[in-house]
Amino acid sequence: MTGDIEKSLPLFRDALARLEALNGAGSFVLQLYSAIAQAEIWQGQLREGLATASRGLELCEETGEQYARSALLFACSLSRWMLGEYSEAAAGLTEAVRLARSFNDVLGAATWLELLCWTTAAMGRFERAAVLLGVGSKLWQLGGGQPMLGSLLMIDAHETCERNTLEALGPERYQAAFDRGAAAAVEFDHAISYAVGSDAGVAEPRPAAARPGSLSEREYQVAELVAQGLTNKEIALRLVISRRTAESHVVHILDKLGFSSRSQIATWLTARSQRP
Repeated sequence: MTGDIEKSLPLFRDALARLEALNGAGSFVLQLYSAIAQAEIWQGQLREGLATASRGLELCEETGEQYARSALLFACSLSRWMLGEYSEAAAGLTEAVRLARSFNDVLGAATWLELLCWTTAAMGRFERAAVLLGVGSKLWQLGGGQPMLGSLLMIDAHETCERNTLEALGPERYQAAFDRGAAAAVEFDHAISYAVGSDAGVAEPRPAAARPGSLSEREYQVAELVAQGLTNKEIALRLVISRRTAESHVVHILDKLGFSSRSQIATWLTARSQRP
């Protein structure tokens, strides 16, 4: 957290080797995969870090571990953010935040949402980035933790995101969007629902009508499978595409329709099917 990555990496790797010798792929082991991946990424070893985090995710798939999966998705997304693969990063972070909510992990959700702010700003969606910064400011308070966990690298990235967003929107628009996010984050579940949507029954705004034909044929296929409740992995298997491609399709669908959750896609498709 203090930025001494060179010293942290061998210690993480030593800890991983010791834990693997004791109990295989338990939760602590998988969280160390995330720690190692993040250290590699912050050192500039982006592909190596992505590979480490991806290996951890494979072990999560094998064992069913979900708590560590959230941190591993964050690590993958951190690499993709630095590589400029913003859609893929956003998809992974959205899933990570929702997983954190399922464990009532406020600090985890605040950390993952922080990177989603940076990614959203990098995509040029500055008003939404300002809203997310507002939500994040409240999440750090709800969790009782030091913002950015005191990480000097994260603080620097946060300040850059904040500065770029303010310059893009101007003070008035920035503050209005920030305040909307902060006002919506009065408690944890509502904060997450407002930031990334909800698949857990929390009420959401009625989705706006989308332009007919705004989705490609493939995107309609993916949207229909989302509406059936399939996960990105299941969609990938059904359509014989990679999971990463499936995740990218879902992000593009949400972006095109102006939605924030998978459940809104299902509602939209139902409404379309009922039209003459």
